[in-house]
Formats: sequence, structure tokens, C-alpha cells
Amino acid sequence: MRNLALTILINILLLNMLIAQNGQFVTDASLHKVDCELGKAYIDLKIKAYDSDSQFRLADQNYRLSFNRSAFVPGSVALDTELDISGFIQTSDHFSLYGAHTLVGTGDTIISYNVELEGGSGYLVTADEWVSIGRISLDIADAGECFTVKFHTNETFPPTYIGEVIDATTYVGIEGFYVNLQGCLSDHCEDSNPEPLPVSVEQFADYQNNIQVLPTAVQNELTIQYTLQQHSEMTLITIADMQGRVWQQYKKQLTGQDTFKFDVSHLPQGIYLVNTLIEGQWIPQKFVKI
Repeated sequence: MRNLALTILINILLLNMLIAQNGQFVTDASLHKVDCELGKAYIDLKIKAYDSDSQFRLADQNYRLSFNRSAFVPGSVALDTELDISGFIQTSDHFSLYGAHTLVGTGDTIISYNVELEGGSGYLVTADEWVSIGRISLDIADAGECFTVKFHTNETFPPTYIGEVIDATTYVGIEGFYVNLQGCLSDHCEDSNPEPLPVSVEQFADYQNNIQVLPTAVQNELTIQYTLQQHSEMTLITIADMQGRVWQQYKKQLTGQDTFKFDVSHLPQGIYLVNTLIEGQWIPQKFVKI
């Protein structure tokens, strides 16, 4: 009988924890700028709630990321600026006190960005806008390289940890989506290639008519078909939402007759643009994530 009562009590506690944890989050690593003269890249770390039902109050955080050593110098990560989540934050009905941000645990190609909630109820995070946590810098190893900065998920040790405060108790936030950063340093640093002339209205329409996105309403895999006449160049392809946030970015070789497939299963539902950079002009195509 005592064992049954204990089992019921444990189940109630577990159920309360599950009910309390509503903070499904989305993290973002975005490129702030590349300083080619100093040989540094600056990256902002951000967070928001996944949807209107997932808003939460931000407690301790440990953002874990990895980068490729071909683009950035291992061990060169430095804390540049604390952004929205810094020190004492007072709102109309709540306050939060965060300790100094640290990079304790950072080494080689792993970034460990740490923020501790020292007092208060935690900063309210909603799905309406990104909350900027902090900015880091990395030394550039090769300005001609492409780079990847990826979050560690629960499947990658050590994982990213996001804490949320509910009734003065800290819980682990519910893992949502991770917006990783990809790009090429050569797109930001000068090279010997002259700037291309802008395409004409007629060329723009021709390019748009010869780029097809399939299907236009997609759940998992998006296909992009190019039928461009006498065309051969490296180009950027981005997938961005209607607020201008870039969720995916790829560098591809266009030969004129190309088909690329991209995994979009992790994107939140909504309207997106596939943007292809051709001769210095972004050519957009719209699709809906369902």
C-alpha cells in the first residue's frame, strides 16, 4: 500500500513538471558582421519562443555550438558584447538579474556561452521577436572558406541547455528548433572579381520563370529546379521567412540545368522565400511550409 501511494505521488510530481514546462524554444546564430581588415567575424546568439503557447521566463543558459576549423581559428572565440540579457533588467511588473556572461568550457572548435540568472523572475521570452543574448567574435583562418556554426542539440554532447522559471522553480526548457549559421567569408571580403552589372527587368523575369519550386506547399523536402540558358557560376541560395530572417543558406554551382533538394521539415509553418543570387540580383520564389 505504501509503495502504491509512493508511486502515485511520484507520478503526480512528474505530471506537474510536464505541465509546468511549456517553454519550447528556438535558438539562432546569426552573422552580425565580418571585419576583413581585422580578420574577425562577429556572431549574435538569439532565442525566442516557438509559438504563442510556448512563451516562458528565461533562467540559466548554456549555448553549445561548434564551428569548422577551416574557416575560423580554433580556440579564438572571444566574448564581444552582452546584448538584451545583461545585468539588471526591470520591466513593468518583473525584474531579472543576470551574472556576467562567460565562455567557460570553450575550447578548440567548441563554443560554450554561459549566462546565469542570479535573481528575479527571469526575462519573458515570446514568439513575437528574437531576444539577443550576446555577441562573440572568431578569428578568420581563411577568408576564402565557407563556414558553419551549429548548435549542439540533445543528440550532441554537450547539449545546449535553456532554463525557464515557473513559480520560483527552474525547469529545463523544451527543445524546439535550432537556426544554424552557414555562409562564405568570400562573400564579405573583397576579391579581385569586378562587381557584376545589375540584371535588366527582362532578365529578372526570365530568371524567375526558369526557377521552379516544388511543391509550393511542403512538409519535409523542397525541390528547386533551374533551367537557365548558358549559365555557370557559384551562387548562394537562401531560405528566408517573410520577416527577412534567413533560416538556411547554401552555396551551389549552377550549370544551367540543376535540381537541388533541401530538408525543410524543421521550419515552423508559414510563408517562405527561396532566394537565388544570380549576377548580383536576388531572384525570389515563394513556398508555404505546412
